[in-house]
Amino acid sequence: MGELRRVRLRGRVNEGSALLPVSSPPLLARLGAASAWWLAHDEAGLGGMVSIVRPGGERGDEGFELLPVELRGGPASVTDAEALAAADGRVFVFGSAFFGPKGTLDRRRSFVARFGEDDVASDPGSAGFGAPADVLDLGTTLVRLVDGAVETGDHALLEAHGRVRKRMVRSRKAGADVEADMAPVNLEGAAFIGDDLVVGLRWPVDELGRPLLLVIDGARELMTSAAWSADELARRPARLQPVDVDASPKRPSGCRGLTARAGALHAITGPTERDLAGRKLRAAPYRHVRFALDAGGTEVVRTLEGRRRVEGLAAYGDAGWIYVLDDEDATVLLVDDG
Repeated sequence: MGELRRVRLRGRVNEGSALLPVSSPPLLARLGAASAWWLAHDEAGLGGMVSIVRPGGERGDEGFELLPVELRGGPASVTDAEALAAADGRVFVFGSAFFGPKGTLDRRRSFVARFGEDDVASDPGSAGFGAPADVLDLGTTLVRLVDGAVETGDHALLEAHGRVRKRMVRSRKAGADVEADMAPVNLEGAAFIGDDLVVGLRWPVDELGRPLLLVIDGARELMTSAAWSADELARRPARLQPVDVDASPKRPSGCRGLTARAGALHAITGPTERDLAGRKLRAAPYRHVRFALDAGGTEVVRTLEGRRRVEGLAAYGDAGWIYVLDDEDATVLLVDDG
């Protein structure tokens, strides 16, 4: 691995939460670039949820610039985008889940938006781009899929704090399709592998404190169809797979970012949400790890010593990587040129 250089970009929206390479040749041609990346923002509504990171910018930001993209056609109130995935020419933007960081009900976070890369075009009179988008309300779909996978599998969960269970009771009384003993879900990664959708969970983690992946069998065809629906997604078979990293119940590690490259999965693992755990915790380090779906063994690619809030990763060139930090003042990238 090469040295990391830090790049700060300023734009209409600052903080970043996920990265994904742009794969559309027509869009790259419109950008005048050989490569570019989608960047998700977790503190914005639909219109400011994604941007494009383009290399070779003229703004003096160390060779990169940030171009805003306005998604149109769905509810503007959705927020907290935390994951990006691509399939069949479409980009999928996932909200964090049905529950907020403290386990409280917040339906604005439970969504997936999709748009076609080839449909992204320059907005007349602005410096950015725009595209029509479809938005699917996921409701409690991921919560129920995780709960079903726990019941049918052999992975027990680390117990959540008692306050969280009380919030689940209140959420149920407010009309949510949940049970008090279900685990709230915090999503921070997503990728398509073959026909399956793999969701990286920051919470819950397994009873050993390891990150969990929710693997939804055959979801790719559904998610790319015109008739996609949350009810159909909820009926797909799903299973949980732990990521074998150094963790413990007192130092649990969740998934903070996820991407696929050359048939393997790459994840950022790191601290879980302290407010969700039922005991005092030590913060796990941020790591970039590589592994295969349904196979044993995890390789640590890089330990991101001294880094805070590493929220995503994407391939850079033939062998390099870009990491994004969730920073309150600017979009911050860590670039490994390979």
